[in-house]
Amino acid sequence: LYLYKSSSIIEINSKNKFLTFWNGKEKDPILFGVDLKTFFYQPSLLALMLINFSFAEYQYRTFGEITIQMVTYQIFWWLYLFTHYIREDFMLWTFDIIEDHFGYMLVFGDLVYVPFLYSLCGWFIADNQNNLSGIWIIITLILFFIGLYTFRESNWQKFDYKKYGNQINIWFKKPQLLEKKLLISGFWGIGRHINYTGEILVYLTIALCTGTQSIIPYFLPLSLFILLSQRASRDDIRCKKKYGDQLWNKYCNIAKFRMIPFIY
Repeated sequence: LYLYKSSSIIEINSKNKFLTFWNGKEKDPILFGVDLKTFFYQPSLLALMLINFSFAEYQYRTFGEITIQMVTYQIFWWLYLFTHYIREDFMLWTFDIIEDHFGYMLVFGDLVYVPFLYSLCGWFIADNQNNLSGIWIIITLILFFIGLYTFRESNWQKFDYKKYGNQINIWFKKPQLLEKKLLISGFWGIGRHINYTGEILVYLTIALCTGTQSIIPYFLPLSLFILLSQRASRDDIRCKKKYGDQLWNKYCNIAKFRMIPFIY
């Protein structure tokens, strides 16, 4: 509300006041020297971590033991957050920071959507004393590590190239560019948003930690699929305008898939 009232520059061309409030007026608001976009990531992720730890504490205090799926769930989130913070600077190149305005949508996402929806699965695991089968856990672990590697490595490949240029190797080779503008090495020569695919797979495996007791935990990966599919579409439109139809279409012929190889 403060930013909506105080901003003198409206960057979104809309006469709809609610839409302007929802999307935000400014892209990079600074308050008392603090970049609000990057700052609001911190309480959301820290709250998520604390909420998840509380599920394990509750289960142990209530039942006197911690189930294998709770251990798996905690490992998944710890690795997810650990790999975020060891390379936190890559967040400065993400779609949220670069393109989105700072409005109610982002604030709600940071303070409500992330800590409370992302921890949804923990509620179902905490009260379930029946251990999942070893095969189920092993398959879930394999899918998680595939998803986490795809998600993090694809983001880091692009970020490292932007930061270090040809000083790096991507999959043991020097980076390749299409007409010196678009990265076509590593995951970026396979699909245009493979990082989103990896992230969705991570959240699917988190939901798999609940087993089949309810379909509600699977709303988490479903909501991410809807959100990121829409974002991928927006980003394709933005890139087509930025690079021009000819170059972008040429890139799409190399990185044929938007998110899911051979499917989408």
